[in-house]
Amino acid sequence: MENKIYFCQICKNISNTIICSNCKKLIKKNIFYNTEFGWGIDTDLILKKTSQEINFYNPQKTYKLKHSLLTEYEQILYETINDKLDKKYIILPQINLQTIIETNTNHRNNELYRNLDFCIFERGTFKPILAIELNGKNHKINTYTMQRDISVKKILNQAKLPLIIIENKELEQKNSVEIFNIIQQKLNIIKN
Repeated sequence: MENKIYFCQICKNISNTIICSNCKKLIKKNIFYNTEFGWGIDTDLILKKTSQEINFYNPQKTYKLKHSLLTEYEQILYETINDKLDKKYIILPQINLQTIIETNTNHRNNELYRNLDFCIFERGTFKPILAIELNGKNHKINTYTMQRDISVKKILNQAKLPLIIIENKELEQKNSVEIFNIIQQKLNIIKN
């Protein structure tokens, strides 16, 4: 059965119905209302709801710098890869999926607000070549983390960005040459 393509009557984005799911949610929250001339927006209600629901800055919290961008294991892996990586590539840590993956909608893509531990890019073009995740023990016992990992794998697979997962214990058990060889083998496969 073929899905029909519509444009949402409210936001005008491509949808599989005449009103997209995001706009339906806003209608349920009474942000949109139907007038005799079409759809309208209750801007006062939007301001009220967004001020209650979205706090970009919370004065009740204390904000301070972290000691480092990387954990101890991430630092070891970064140095292992960066020291041996071919100069046509560059490795960057803590890459947000939103910065390298796009979707077919203009809506907020909450599933992309996740960080990869590392991503290897072509130097100069910054084309993503290889994603790298470093997993500790909590990746196998924490349900949220396991669900997040599955989601990230599916997104990267669909976007055709290869992923390597390295366990913390591998960093403890293998030397830097063995760890780098895992990365290099994958880069060789991608290159060919």
